[in-house]
Amino acid sequence: MSHVKRPTETMRSNWMMPAALVAALLCTPAVAQQTKFAPTTTLAGKTLVLNGAGTRYRTVVKVYDLALYVPQKATSREAILAQKGPFRVRLVALRDIDAGDIGRAMVVGMRDNTDPEQAYRLARYTSKIIEIFSADSRIATGTQFGLDWVPGKGADFYLDGKLIGQISDAEFIEPFLSIWIGQAPADHRLKDRLLGLNNQPALAN
Repeated sequence: MSHVKRPTETMRSNWMMPAALVAALLCTPAVAQQTKFAPTTTLAGKTLVLNGAGTRYRTVVKVYDLALYVPQKATSREAILAQKGPFRVRLVALRDIDAGDIGRAMVVGMRDNTDPEQAYRLARYTSKIIEIFSADSRIATGTQFGLDWVPGKGADFYLDGKLIGQISDAEFIEPFLSIWIGQAPADHRLKDRLLGLNNQPALAN
């Protein structure tokens, strides 16, 4: 009489590992950022509050942590823009990033959140943003970069505290913030964090 071998606990565990791994990867949270951002900051003589912060993922790879500072906390893009600034966006690279890729990704993000009939407005930003982020070939892990927006002055772009470019167009801030908090954001989970819709605490370094 032949005997059929039953799978051992080890064999069953090995069969289950791929499924468990896939589930873990799919459930990777956008809230577990490594950077501890200050609760407030000062820009143009005004105190701004941290509206939210989170991590930008590309599939399962962490790209950068991002913080959004505003005059008053709000839970929608419209409510934030209605405050008329100033605003501060701070990013911290979590891996080495091609600087040109960041510039191009910003252009695509703005385009994805712009009405086709108004897309012509982006043409005047496209080359400037790519130029700004092409000044250095790479953004190294741990590097801080981002934007300060002051009404009447425009946008100043910084890389580790150094001014790397400016855009003075008054209409620029709406498509720029829409990259992360628009209708087609770069990462929906990150959008929720930036808008304060997910209140899990940030993780310190």
